[in-house]
Amino acid sequence: MCGLIGAAGPGASALASRLDDAIDSIRHRGPDDSGCHLSRNRRFIVGHVRLAILGVGPTGRQPMIDAQDRVLAYNGEIYNHRSLRRDFGSSVKWSGSSDSETLLSLLGSEGLKALGSCEGMFAGAYFDHERDEVVLFRDTLGIKPLFVRFEPDGTVIFGSEIDALMALVGPSVCSVDGASLQCLLGYQNLPPGRSLFAGVRPLLPGEVLRVGNVSGPRPWVRSEWIDRPIVGNTDPVGVCDPTTVRGLVERSVESHLLSERPIGAYLSGGIDSTIVAGLAARSGACVEAFTGYFEPGSAEDDERDLARTTARRFGLNLNEVVIRPDHLISRFDDLMRHLAEPRMGTGTMAQFVVASEAAGQIKVVLAGHGGDELFGGYPIHQSALGIAQGRWLAAIRRTSGRRRAVTIWALLRYLRRRRLPLAPVIFGIDMPKSVSTLFESSQNEEELLASVDRYYRSIYLPGLLEVEDRISMAFGLETRLPLWTQPLVEEIFRMDPVARFGDRPKGLLRSAFDDLLPDDVKNAPKRGFPTPFAAWFRGPCREFIRERLEEWPEVFEEVIPAKYVHRIVSGHIKGRLPGPFDELRANRIWVLLQLATWARIFRPDAIVEGDPGIVDP
Repeated sequence: MCGLIGAAGPGASALASRLDDAIDSIRHRGPDDSGCHLSRNRRFIVGHVRLAILGVGPTGRQPMIDAQDRVLAYNGEIYNHRSLRRDFGSSVKWSGSSDSETLLSLLGSEGLKALGSCEGMFAGAYFDHERDEVVLFRDTLGIKPLFVRFEPDGTVIFGSEIDALMALVGPSVCSVDGASLQCLLGYQNLPPGRSLFAGVRPLLPGEVLRVGNVSGPRPWVRSEWIDRPIVGNTDPVGVCDPTTVRGLVERSVESHLLSERPIGAYLSGGIDSTIVAGLAARSGACVEAFTGYFEPGSAEDDERDLARTTARRFGLNLNEVVIRPDHLISRFDDLMRHLAEPRMGTGTMAQFVVASEAAGQIKVVLAGHGGDELFGGYPIHQSALGIAQGRWLAAIRRTSGRRRAVTIWALLRYLRRRRLPLAPVIFGIDMPKSVSTLFESSQNEEELLASVDRYYRSIYLPGLLEVEDRISMAFGLETRLPLWTQPLVEEIFRMDPVARFGDRPKGLLRSAFDDLLPDDVKNAPKRGFPTPFAAWFRGPCREFIRERLEEWPEVFEEVIPAKYVHRIVSGHIKGRLPGPFDELRANRIWVLLQLATWARIFRPDAIVEGDPGIVDP
């Protein structure tokens, strides 16, 4: 796992003097090594920082250059790289054991189609001097991010983090992307292919950006897509067999244990992390587990009892990490610098604190992301299932607590609009149809379940994984996701969604691992690691919230007036609203807090509309 920053085109040589500063800005991603490369024609520059997980010696250094002067700088892990090496036979004499060397050889021999045979998480840049072409790429599941910025002279700047792009460009005016701001306020997420920074965008999952004629007066740029090879029968599978699911998950976890550095696991009280940590522990590859809890917090939201049960069952050493109000106050600015833009969920603060503790003991951590999305773990899945089956009351009964309230809200919204809301609505602002349709289901009931799958696969989870990347890599920690890998995702999404979602949340996954899961974990309601911020914002963090939002950034005034912000904060401090309404107000404050802090750090001067640089394929 690593970080990269670079540029291709006529302006690259002028930016070379700032490359060291840009590398320093992402040093946290790769504390083990760093390097840079300037092509002979000075039209391609790239810097790289390395977190050495495979091929930890000097043979894994990047940027990596082969005998034909082809250059690779990439971030990620390719879990099947050993089998890919075997396909070369004796035609290649390998110098080390890194997957970087495997990928460079594959690209040199097969071109871009090589990316389709790689199973893992990856994003990077590949320069072919002979073809005068730079290829930027991102894995098909969107696990690893890569951001690009297009300069007026045709130069393309790329990097693992937006901070690095800004450092390479140098002091410049930062503007807010208006469409992204609307989306953030509406749904606490960003539209695919856009960021909050005007003119900067992430590659989409599976996107390949080809930059040709690099040495010419103006490069051409074209988007293409990674073509995954078709393996076996691609017809939909009507019957969801728990035995098949179990075999797929076990193979995926096993492939994710490839490492030359210590491996640990995040462990909550949920089904997904329990399965991942349990399988890894049984293999003998994982000893340390990490769970977080809030102090002060609600006893009903504390998952340590379930995590302890799992840890005892599998012989894991459970590290219990406390998250206190002073963490929010003292570390929030640091969190926002690493995130670089506001994103979804109040859980990012807890992730940040737990990741910092985990990084002190391990370099690779396994997480359960993807289980909810694949196997129907969210209230929206149950709402969609209830609508598709005409059994709305059954959908409500299948959820409980906060999640039941979300299910009821979603069903009532569907009754009124004939579209199921796929994301919580934070601020009820007018949203362009092109944006709102991304976050709502199809009106066609026959396509309802498929549209839920599309949302979680192409919008929700890629955004969540960008957050996971920035938080873990802030501490030089690699997060791996055994439940969100290409072979598993492709096979599970072929299965009938009604059977896949099951007669209870994640029913199919539960059935597949019934013997592995402790009874307490199996029978516990899903909690989702809720945060006590509603109470904290009224109590120990009250003055921090009040002071931070008192000086509301002028750049946001026309969209969210300061008087409205102050009214929300004042109302929250004065008294509690009933249940979910209080949490919604706390979520609004969280979004506003992120925006205000983001503006303090990056000092945007205006809100602008415009093309973020998306190139039609």
